[in-house]
Amino acid sequence: MDLDVAGNPLSGSARALIAHTLLSKGLPREAEDHMWQAGLSYHLDAIAEKHLHQAQALAPGHAAVLIGLHRFYFYKGRLSEALEIARRYITQAALENGLSYDWRQVKAADAAFGSYESILPRFYLFSLNGLCLLADAPRQSGRRARGHEKAARTRPDRQDRCQAPSGRAEADRATMTDDIDEARYWQGHEVNCSACTHLSLKKTGGRRLMHACVNDHYARHNDRFFNWSPALANAYTAHPHFEVRAIAAKHVNLFLLLPLLDGAEEAVRANAARRLLKSNILTLRNDSHREVKILVATLLDGEELVPMLSDQNYCVRQIVARRAATVAEVPAALRCDPDWRVRREVVTRVAAFELARLTENEDSMVQEVARGRLACKSARR
Repeated sequence: MDLDVAGNPLSGSARALIAHTLLSKGLPREAEDHMWQAGLSYHLDAIAEKHLHQAQALAPGHAAVLIGLHRFYFYKGRLSEALEIARRYITQAALENGLSYDWRQVKAADAAFGSYESILPRFYLFSLNGLCLLADAPRQSGRRARGHEKAARTRPDRQDRCQAPSGRAEADRATMTDDIDEARYWQGHEVNCSACTHLSLKKTGGRRLMHACVNDHYARHNDRFFNWSPALANAYTAHPHFEVRAIAAKHVNLFLLLPLLDGAEEAVRANAARRLLKSNILTLRNDSHREVKILVATLLDGEELVPMLSDQNYCVRQIVARRAATVAEVPAALRCDPDWRVRREVVTRVAAFELARLTENEDSMVQEVARGRLACKSARR
């Protein structure tokens, strides 16, 4: 699947990870829960890292856990730890592909590296790319710094441009990173440009094969096409391929969005919900898909969230607790929620006078958050 629940195209690495997980034994449910909690606790470094390590203990060597740890350390600026994790998952990728543990000994013919459908070879290449980026980071950083210094010294008028490239250029580089070198319809056969109804856009730069094309099965190419030609999205709300409909929903006329709320795919419903008034999306509080309900919970406020207090999925209730505008608005039902993850979310919001008793809570994670808040309070005195 090439879209996340918000309808945004997944990177090639994300698609490889998802497919790899599905083709292997997959994550144990408890490990998956810890990964989810790590994402929700990203702003609380110690707690997020603890969840990741608990997931690792439950699923040692699993690609999803290793990549989760790698990204956590990378985006926190802990590059030496990220590099160590990268070395571990390149070893895991080599093992699963039957390749040499020394990447310098791997040859192009050792695996189907050129095949889009070959998940494990792609996972190896993704792992190798991450390892190389981290291993080269110090040298590249020094090179950039020296380049900026030289540019500022020789061309003062270009200093700002050297230090802060334009947003469009950065976006173009970012979106081109994971492009693929083939163009196929979503049914699988090769794209025939001569039969395209948008052939005239090629002359004006509105479409480009293997880069911005609505007929391509690659969601990122669809996304670029609609970003460049948003007015054409109205004609694709009934396209047979749901990924095209989901991406088009980000651009279509608002009057065409309501029917998309009844779409069979969650990505289509989610993208439509993002652009509609709150009153239009209340029915999605009972959506069949967890991710849609989570999205809706982030869009609603106050009394609109009450029906979601009893949602069967703890993730939804957790978001409801987080959406409370004040401590007083955290519902009593969530303070005594049967799931520790919801209670832990509540403890990050309760009044200070309630923290002391929560340090003795039956759940260790709730205790940890309560003690952390008390420690911060004492440090500020």
